[in-house]
Amino acid sequence: MAGVIGNLTMFEPNAQNWELFGSKLKQFLALNKIETSEEKRAVLITHLSDDAYRLLINLVHPGNVEETEYDVLIKTFNKHFLPRRSTFADKDRFYSAAQMAGEALEDFAARLRGLSVYCNFGEALDVLLRDRFVLGLALGPERDRLFEKDASNLTFANALELAQKVSCARKSKAATATGTSQEGAEVGIKEEPLYHGNISKWRNRAPRTRRDVAVTEPEDDARPKCESCGLRNHLSEKCFFRFHKCKRCLEIGHISKACAVKKGQKVNNMHIESMPEENVSDGCNGSCEECQVFSLRCVNNNPILIPVLINNNVRLDMELDTGSSTSVISDELYYKYFSYLTLSKCLIKICFYNEHKITPMGCVDVQVTYSNCTKKLTFYLFIYLIHFICTPQK
Repeated sequence: MAGVIGNLTMFEPNAQNWELFGSKLKQFLALNKIETSEEKRAVLITHLSDDAYRLLINLVHPGNVEETEYDVLIKTFNKHFLPRRSTFADKDRFYSAAQMAGEALEDFAARLRGLSVYCNFGEALDVLLRDRFVLGLALGPERDRLFEKDASNLTFANALELAQKVSCARKSKAATATGTSQEGAEVGIKEEPLYHGNISKWRNRAPRTRRDVAVTEPEDDARPKCESCGLRNHLSEKCFFRFHKCKRCLEIGHISKACAVKKGQKVNNMHIESMPEENVSDGCNGSCEECQVFSLRCVNNNPILIPVLINNNVRLDMELDTGSSTSVISDELYYKYFSYLTLSKCLIKICFYNEHKITPMGCVDVQVTYSNCTKKLTFYLFIYLIHFICTPQK
C-alpha cells in the first residue's frame, strides 16, 4: 500500500466498541482497495492494541493468529464482543423510553432509532417510532400540539419537524419577553438584583477620627441605664428582661448584671403567705398575723445569730430578722431537743425563694429566754430547713 487513505485508530477493548470498530475497519479496507485475506488480516492485527492482540491469541488457540483467515478472526471477535440479544428486552427498552430532562428533540429521536435497531419491527418501524416519540415527549406545548394532529396523516419525520417548530417558537417568545437573544434564553442567564444608592454624600464626608468618636461617647453615657439589663439603648418598660428572674437575688424584674446586690454577697429569702380560705379552719378567718404575707431577708455575709435559752434547758443560736413574724426550726432539732412536746396543727403556708410552697409539719409552744427577758413563742416545724437558722450552742 503506497498511499493510505483515511485514518484507522487502534482498537482498545476496554475503551472502544468492537461493533463500531469493525464497521470502520470494513470501510477502511474498501477505501484502500484491500481485497486479499492476508492483507486484511495484516491490517487488523496492526490496528489492535497489546491487550486486544493478546485476547485474539487466546481466542484462536490452539490455532495460530498469523495463519487464520481474516473472516474467521472477525467472527471470533464478533462472538466474543457482541452479546446475545433478547428481542423482548430490546422492545421493552424501546417502549419505556422517554425524553429526559434537558434532552433535545433531535437527541431523543436519535436515541429512539438506536433502540429500535434490534427490535425487528419491519414495516411497522415508522409508526412505532412516531408513537413512541409523541408519547415519550415531556409535558409541554410540543406534546400538546402533536396530540392535536391526526395520527393517520402523521409520520415520524413530520412529528419531529412539527415539534421542532413549536419548540423554536416557544424559545423565541421567551427571549422576546425577557429582552434577550434566543441563545441567552436557552442558557438561562441568572438575573441578580441591582441596588441603587447615593454615594455622593459619603464621598464628601470627612473621615471620622478617634477624637470624634470620643466626643460622641458622652451622649450615650448621659442616657439612663435600663434597670432590667443595664444597657442604655432602650427604656426599662420595653426591656426583654423586665420579667426575668435574677440568679443572684432571685427577684423578678432584672438580670444578675443589673442586680443591686454585689457579687459574692449572700442573700436568703423566705416568704410566708396565707393558705387559701377554703383550707382555713374555723379558728382562723384569715385576719391573724400568721395568715399575712411576710418576708425574711438577709443580705449580710453572715446571718445575725442570737443565743437563747428554751424551756430552761436547751441553748440555741437562732437567726434574727426583724421582718419575720414567725420562728421556725428544723425537724432535726425538734426530734433532738423537743420531741417530748406535742405538735399542733398549723394553717400557714411557706413560699421559699425558689417559689416552692410547703406547709409546716406542725407547731409547738415553748418558753424562750434572752437577756433576762422571757416570752412564750411558737416554733413552726419544717422538714429539710436550712440548718443555719437554728444552731445548737457548743
